[in-house]
Amino acid sequence: MKALARTAYDHCYGFTDAPELPEGWQSHAFAKLAQLEFYADRAVAAAASAAYGAAWSWGQFGEYDAPDDRSFHDRQQKYDEAELKMLLLMRQSLSIPEADLTLPPPGYIYMEDQDGDEGQAEGGSESSAAPSGQA
Repeated sequence: MKALARTAYDHCYGFTDAPELPEGWQSHAFAKLAQLEFYADRAVAAAASAAYGAAWSWGQFGEYDAPDDRSFHDRQQKYDEAELKMLLLMRQSLSIPEADLTLPPPGYIYMEDQDGDEGQAEGGSESSAAPSGQA
């Protein structure tokens, strides 16, 4: 999914050589999705399909070299939300312990607030690291 989303991003920013996406630009990600759908549970498979669809439409309908286009940011946001949901469901399905599944998984992008402190996840609000019910 990341490679598919990166291709969409690069296309919409004009970082690619041609104004059209290459034939079969989504084929590798689609093959991986088909594999995942075979092995994953229904929730993860549905979330992965939604993330794939969001990344595909971001690239397919995005205008070449037009990052200021409002639809670019709308599609990017839709992909980011779908990807996060997929990652959280994958972690849950694999029984990876997590105190708060609403927090972004490790390695997910964190934005710094104006004071330079990390602690607010992209697109979210500040959350305590303490498990639910303990403050």
